[in-house]
Amino acid sequence: MRRRELRCAISLAWLLLQTASLRPPRREVCRGLIAGSSLASLPASAVPRYTDRVARSGGPGAATLETVEGPGTDGRAYGLLRLPDGARCLLASAAPSLAFDGDRGNVLAGQAVEVAVTVGCGSMRDPDDWEGLAHLAEHVTLASAAGVRLTEWVDEREGEVNGFTEEERTTFTFQLGRPDEPRGEAEEAADVSQLCALVADLFDCWRASPLPADEAVVREEIRRVDAELEATRTDPSKSLIECGQYKARANPASRWARLARGSKATLPAARVPAICRAVDELRTSGYTPLSISLAIVSPLPLSLSAAIATDAFRRRAPLLRPAARPPRRGPPPFGAGWEASPCVVERPGRYPCLTVGWCVPVDDPVAAARCKPLAVLGHALTSPHAGSASDVLRTAGIAPLSAELEPCLTARAVSSAEGWALWELSLLMNPGAERRWREARDVLISAVGVASRGVPAHLGAEAKSLALLGWRYSSRAPSAIELSRDLQDEPSPPLALLTGHTFVGDAQTVADAATDAARRALSFSEAVVTLYCPSLDGLGPLAQLGPLLQPSAYAQQWGEIGSSLPLVAAPLEPLRPTPADAAAYRRRFGSPLELCRRLVPPPANYWSPAASPPSDGPRMPALRRRFAGAAPRPREVAALEARSRSSVGLPVERLPASALSVALLPGCVGERGEISIFDGKRDNALAAVTCFRPDTPFGVVLLSLESDRPSALRAVDPAATSASAACGELWKLSVLQAIAEPASLAARCGVKVELSFHARGARLAATGGASRVGPLLLALLASAAEEEGSAAVPPDASLEMAAVKRSATATVRALRSRLGAAADRRIAAIDEASASGVRSEAAAFWRSVRGAQLLLAGSFSRADSDALVDGVRRTLLPMLPPPPAGAPAASAGTGEAEPLVRSEVLAEWGPLLYKPSYTPRPLANNLCLVPALGATLDQCGLRIGA
Repeated sequence: MRRRELRCAISLAWLLLQTASLRPPRREVCRGLIAGSSLASLPASAVPRYTDRVARSGGPGAATLETVEGPGTDGRAYGLLRLPDGARCLLASAAPSLAFDGDRGNVLAGQAVEVAVTVGCGSMRDPDDWEGLAHLAEHVTLASAAGVRLTEWVDEREGEVNGFTEEERTTFTFQLGRPDEPRGEAEEAADVSQLCALVADLFDCWRASPLPADEAVVREEIRRVDAELEATRTDPSKSLIECGQYKARANPASRWARLARGSKATLPAARVPAICRAVDELRTSGYTPLSISLAIVSPLPLSLSAAIATDAFRRRAPLLRPAARPPRRGPPPFGAGWEASPCVVERPGRYPCLTVGWCVPVDDPVAAARCKPLAVLGHALTSPHAGSASDVLRTAGIAPLSAELEPCLTARAVSSAEGWALWELSLLMNPGAERRWREARDVLISAVGVASRGVPAHLGAEAKSLALLGWRYSSRAPSAIELSRDLQDEPSPPLALLTGHTFVGDAQTVADAATDAARRALSFSEAVVTLYCPSLDGLGPLAQLGPLLQPSAYAQQWGEIGSSLPLVAAPLEPLRPTPADAAAYRRRFGSPLELCRRLVPPPANYWSPAASPPSDGPRMPALRRRFAGAAPRPREVAALEARSRSSVGLPVERLPASALSVALLPGCVGERGEISIFDGKRDNALAAVTCFRPDTPFGVVLLSLESDRPSALRAVDPAATSASAACGELWKLSVLQAIAEPASLAARCGVKVELSFHARGARLAATGGASRVGPLLLALLASAAEEEGSAAVPPDASLEMAAVKRSATATVRALRSRLGAAADRRIAAIDEASASGVRSEAAAFWRSVRGAQLLLAGSFSRADSDALVDGVRRTLLPMLPPPPAGAPAASAGTGEAEPLVRSEVLAEWGPLLYKPSYTPRPLANNLCLVPALGATLDQCGLRIGA
């Protein structure tokens, strides 16, 4: 063994012996205990078994490790490590159970290793002479000699190195590939140690000597930065174009008005020596330990991760703290005497879009990170309740109805820096409604005014409960990037994780913060209005078209966008109608003031989940009762009965043909943890029933209505059949539109529904919180069954009928490649369909229904499951055909737990099990519970019921 390997082995063995002899206190203390700078060559036999404990060696300059509360459901342990130089590191350990391998010692399951470093230095720190310097510094850091060594080492392990620059921070991320096989403790520890050591070598604050920027590297990275800008010119993202419209009208004195990406124009090659010095100065003053937050995600125990991080990120040179300088803040982009005129942008798209933005002062960034007032304000304003902004605009014909689009109104923070946040409401409008942008603008501004009079406390409670639900049951654990960025906003160790993913404070405090944000938005700056539409025709007279952007360095970089894209900008004229024009406007559209008077604050949302965890009360057993009703083919029923009695031992009671078949299942079914069937060719799996753990409060309900009519309509395709199929699709959309308000409110809470046709009938489905899916499915069933489906069909000349026809047409056009010539016949049939024809088709479908199947899976309480089954029976049994003479009576079941249903039994439930398409779209397909909350809370990976 070489001397370096021996020194590493001895040091690590001493560390592990020390940790094995101590109890793990809540506040643990450790120092850098690993002598070698790398463990890459450490043999597995040199590492003894260890326990999850940390050496206590307190004293001045010691690193401290404190446990941090996590969600408790992601299988991780979290700790906050404070290094002696002031840097903070959030550690995440999967803490798997250790298995012993005689050859390799303790073995950990293969898991990815991530390290992220976030520094509090971004593009707002760019000097006036060097726009894009922070972006260049990020490039130079990763392209330095140390960065090249790190990248090569990570590439060998199929990993990834990346970085990105924001307004006030820069983040570097390093990830190793996930091992194909389980690895030993020493192997994992060696890789984590080597990765941390190489990452630390990128930053002067942890190096033995500074690493100045190399002129050749800087020249090459300026070329790369310029190439990135060129790629942006040719294919800018939608969000970048929208941000550019704000920057173009922002106060030129604000540093945020600059592009801040850098180019050959702002970072000229002739001044590379001076740029090198500027990069070194920026990194020396900005990349300091006190401004750095780190995150390490690995399968190692917290104690060993802390020891490795302490050794890797220790200062190897005298600490040179730069002189403290007061923050240099410029004026905000809007407000403080600078206002922006409305602007229209010609941009292709199905729906015109109106955005209204405000510059909101942020006095206390920590309080804003904890209460997230703009997220709660957006949650309040985008609610689809009766009297909401979206409801008022839909009623006026300005915004599309829920059958076409949900949500039509969204909120987001565009940017935040230097004590202000740029926040906007974005409204998608009906085609042709863009000429009514002034009405829409007034409604949105008035909605903020309603919120400024007081956001209800129940909205704060709702936001907190939704955030906790997402935090506990997210489909993914936080990444190292999220952990390191969130740590920048929270100084308190106990709140290091909670602040980034939940709301800190009671419901009234959270609601009051949102109220204050609304007041600040209205008082600090005028609204910044931008209209995006496919054509400028019909907007009335416009001022002379000017350049897209104001003359500035930013405009020189972005000026070509107007010519390279179908993008034209022009100022919109303010509304200055004559008395005659105003009278004609009121007669045609109604008074904008009257629309604003209809606005009301959102009431309490019935579908909101409880903030407390699932109850420990009685829950549905493995299988409480099972009824097999008559199927379309009696042979299948007999086979089901025989298999059930012989192989499963499951009692089966024959019911009359008009009865309802009911199956109640626990959360995880089958080896893959989902309900599925195999039809000999492929698996048909229901994605929404993926392994509900017993401690999760989710469930799914599927109701299949057995009918031959949908299959008959698919078998032949004459014009008459196309008309019937078109009417069936319009009836389905009409039913969904009839329950649009409760369905939209439920979808914001993760409860969503589906109504679809399949080969053997129709399916109604609901998924989400187990205590709420039953009522939502019953509401959908009641809407579909009332007056044999006729009650939900709107009149011919109504906004609702026009909306469902547009939605049905869009669906057919999306399937044109599969339908072929039938698509044109279907579209023509949709256009020609009448309300009476849709009602006739609905009645024909209900007359063809001969039975039903109901399946419940998940964490249902006995009371919830009984209420749902009884409600379905009361609605359906009067509509189903009468039982034949002499048929046996239905059995009520014993109520005792019975064996789990096997795949053979589930095979008979084939019509229920295919991939769902939940509504309303796109809200129901969004992985966030509520877009206004999910984007802020980094929970867009959340899957409720999936």
